[in-house]
Amino acid sequence: MVNMQIPFVNLSRFYLKHKDQILELTDKIGQSGVYILGDAVEEFEQDFADFCGAGHAISVGNGTDALALSLTALDVEKGDEVIIPANSFISTAGAVIEAGATPICVDVEKDQNISLEAITNAISKKTKAIIVVHLNGNPAQVDEIINEFKDTNIRIVEDAAQSIGAEVKGKKIGSFGDCGCFSLHPLKNFHMFGDAGMIVTNSVETANKVKTLRNHGLINRDTCEVFSRNSRLDALQASYGKYLLPYLDEWTNRVIEIAEYYNDQFSGYFYTPKTRPFTKSVFHNYVIQTSQRNELSDFLKQRGIETKVHYPIPICHQPAWKKHSLPPALIPVVERQKDEILSLPIYAELTDTEIEYIAKNVVKFFNERNLYREAI
Repeated sequence: MVNMQIPFVNLSRFYLKHKDQILELTDKIGQSGVYILGDAVEEFEQDFADFCGAGHAISVGNGTDALALSLTALDVEKGDEVIIPANSFISTAGAVIEAGATPICVDVEKDQNISLEAITNAISKKTKAIIVVHLNGNPAQVDEIINEFKDTNIRIVEDAAQSIGAEVKGKKIGSFGDCGCFSLHPLKNFHMFGDAGMIVTNSVETANKVKTLRNHGLINRDTCEVFSRNSRLDALQASYGKYLLPYLDEWTNRVIEIAEYYNDQFSGYFYTPKTRPFTKSVFHNYVIQTSQRNELSDFLKQRGIETKVHYPIPICHQPAWKKHSLPPALIPVVERQKDEILSLPIYAELTDTEIEYIAKNVVKFFNERNLYREAI
C-alpha cells in the first residue's frame, strides 16, 4: 500500500472551498472603510447569539479574552478562587490569573470532562466561579453542575472554545451558564481566518459590562469608566464569520459521521469518545485512550498520518503554575489519561478514502500485536 499523507488539520483545503467568497468579502470590507466593530460585527454577533439560543453575543479578540473578560464582568477578583479542570488548555487557567483570582485544578471523568464530585470536594468559602470546559467538543455535565450550585452565589462560566454547536437536551452549549466563551481560532471546529472570540450571555448587565471592558473601559469617546484592554473584533473576520456560520451544521454532521465510523471500526480495541445521554458532541477532537499511545502514534506517523496529544502536561504541572505558587491538585484520572490520550485527524474536509485509510491502519496496529480487546 502506498502511504497517504494526512495532516492533522488541512486549513488550505478549507480555504480553497471558500476562496471566491472570502476574496469578495475582503474587497467589500476594504472598500467600506469600516475595519473595527461596525455593522458587520453587530450582524455577526446577532447571528451567533441566535445560533446559540442566547440573548446576547459580544465579540472579542480571541477565546482567552472571552474567558478573562467574562470573569471580570462577573466580578471575579483578587482573593477569589475559580475551579477549573486540570486537563484544559492553559488559557483556562491564564484567564483566571488575569482576572486576579486563584485557579483551583480538579480531576475529570473518563470522558475527560470536569467531575462534579471533584468540583464539590474543592468548594471553599473563596469559590467565586466554576469554569466548565466542554473538552474536545463533548458537552460536560453542565446542567447537573448548575443544578448543584443553583442556590449559591457561585458563577458558572462555560469554556466552549471547542464546542460551538454541541448540545445538552437540545439546548446549545454556551447558553447554560452566566457566560459562554468561544474561541474562533483557525484550529477550532468553527473558525475565522485569524484570531477571534465570542461571549454569549442572557444577562443584559453582563453583556453591557463586557462591551465596555473590550473597548478599554470607555463608556464614550473620552470617558474611561475602568481601565481595561482592547479586545475588539475586526469587521473582516466578522464578515467571514457571518458567511461561514450557516455552513456549521453541515460540517458538524460530517464530523459526527466520521466519528461514528471510527467508533464502529475501533470497537473493542480501546476507549473511544463517549457522549452522555441526550447530548450532542461536535468532535472538535477525536480522542482515544490506549496504553499503546506512543507506539500507535509512531506507527501512524510512518504511514503519513499525523496525530496530536491534547494535552500532555496537566495545567497544575506547568512551570507557570509553580511560579505563581498555586495549590497542588489531586488528579488521578488526569494523571492516567495524559499518557494514554491520542487525537486522530477529524475534520469535514477529510475524504472517505482518507478516513478509511486512517481506520485501517489503526486497526492494523492492534491486530499485528494481538492487542484486540485491550482493557477499556
